[in-house]
Amino acid sequence: MKYQFMMQIQVWIVPTGSVNVAYQGDEFTSLVAGQGKFTSVELKGYSHGALSVISRKLLNNTDIDVTNFLTNKMAQAFAEFWEKELLVGTGATNNHMTGAISTTNLIATGNTTYTAANAARIDNLISLQLAVPQQYQKNAMWIMNKAIFYEIRKLKDGNGNHYMAYGKGITGGFDWELLGKPVYISENMPEATSANNVPVLYGDFSGMAMKISQDLEIQLMREKYIDKNAVGIVGWAECDSKIQNNQMIAGLKMAATT
Repeated sequence: MKYQFMMQIQVWIVPTGSVNVAYQGDEFTSLVAGQGKFTSVELKGYSHGALSVISRKLLNNTDIDVTNFLTNKMAQAFAEFWEKELLVGTGATNNHMTGAISTTNLIATGNTTYTAANAARIDNLISLQLAVPQQYQKNAMWIMNKAIFYEIRKLKDGNGNHYMAYGKGITGGFDWELLGKPVYISENMPEATSANNVPVLYGDFSGMAMKISQDLEIQLMREKYIDKNAVGIVGWAECDSKIQNNQMIAGLKMAATT
């Protein structure tokens, strides 16, 4: 993948002030004015692309539509890339998108033994869920790596019932729920094996702001590689992302080393 900093900027305005409702008390008593405060989330544009070269001999000697196959594979690769960046992107200092694990709404495990089992303790998960205010719970979900999912899947309450269960029965496919909210696995989520890693996220992920400056464009390059008897397929897109509301997304953070 190739990255290139592009000076296209979009700014999201996020309210941070509060409106307080209070009883008036005596007649003609003035209300105390709250302050409307706003912060801005600046989104730029970071170009990223992929290139694949295939031989014309292969194209001419197969019944498979190789070009269409590779185009679909490239689109899938971009989708996986965006998932990774939206979760764990390292941010503007690296000219990259910023991921959800950058949230400042963090719950520490408090245990310096870095294992998935310690991260997946039910008390940690309850605290993580409660770190998101009630008004953002409706569309909240869990995102975690596979090792954490495996440990949570084994957790049972005092009556021997699993905390994690199918949301819609066995015919619903991979449709798990934990504490009443859907659970998703991502191979891109950090492991629980290092200090300060964030292996579990919970919240309403509309709290992420994303700017798409250039939609994915996939093109055939028939002339460039003609001397090699080959055809190129190139894809380009331009995006940026940041958290626009940290309250909406909470992360389970492995404890710092002592």
